[in-house]
Amino acid sequence: GESEQEIDLGIIPRIIRSSFRLNYSYQDTKDSTTHEKVPNMARHKGNIGIGLDLSAGKAEDEEPGTLSFFRSFSDEFSLYVNTFLCSKRERSQDDIRDALPGFAILDMTLTAHDVFHKKLGLSFSMKNIFDTDYRDPSLEFAPEDEYSAVLDDFPNPGRSFFLELRYIF
Repeated sequence: GESEQEIDLGIIPRIIRSSFRLNYSYQDTKDSTTHEKVPNMARHKGNIGIGLDLSAGKAEDEEPGTLSFFRSFSDEFSLYVNTFLCSKRERSQDDIRDALPGFAILDMTLTAHDVFHKKLGLSFSMKNIFDTDYRDPSLEFAPEDEYSAVLDDFPNPGRSFFLELRYIF
């Protein structure tokens, strides 16, 4: 007869703890002398984030001999996902460029706690997951000052990956 071998990676989709983060900022910036709006400032900014702590503990109905790599690697994992939102930023009246568009940046970090049960922590992060092109404003750009500013503003990093190893004393 045929024999089936099932391989279980050992992660139980059970949330032990979770956290939720939400913040919002509204800015109505005005120059204290001229009372004009300050250019290049976003009126709306905010973050939405969720953190989940996951268990890789042994399931009660698990058969002996199941390959559980994740459980030998670490019993506890955490996943944090955050979205940063920023509205458009208007230029000064003398700047000939269009407003800087709004954008959203998605970041994620997966952490294994107490790796190999040796007081090690290991995190893998992806920043700007969707490789969003977003920029910080350069100086005002006017036709008579075309060499004093960066036409396309200052680019921010695209998709980035980080690996972090921590040892707990």
